[in-house]
Amino acid sequence: ERVANVPAGAPVLFILGEIDCREGILRAVQQGKHDSIEAALSSLVGLYAGLLQDVRRKLPKSRIFVHPVPNVLPETRLITLAFNRMLASPEARDDFGRAGAQLLDMDSLFKGGAPSPHAGPEALAALELLDHLRLD
Repeated sequence: ERVANVPAGAPVLFILGEIDCREGILRAVQQGKHDSIEAALSSLVGLYAGLLQDVRRKLPKSRIFVHPVPNVLPETRLITLAFNRMLASPEARDDFGRAGAQLLDMDSLFKGGAPSPHAGPEALAALELLDHLRLD
């Protein structure tokens, strides 16, 4: 319903998935809705792509942008980094492209650059945000 209030042709920016990464993904796996975190994240990306298709039908002239989920909380970094990698996958980019949406490519928020996709939970929790991004 909020999409209906967007002026015709106005650009739209979506940041979806933060609460899912913080709470929903693990809960869905624990409740047996998905076999793994990867499957739950993949399903979420698919839902996201479907939502973008719906928005495109309602806003045919608007530019649509997708912002990755911020990786600022150490407790959720493992999930948000994995989710953002899935958002940036060629398959997801193709799905977003079919909806006329563009994923924004963001610079790394961490000292030393982006972490390895193979980094474990301890390494991810130890990542330090760039000084100008610190909240405290």
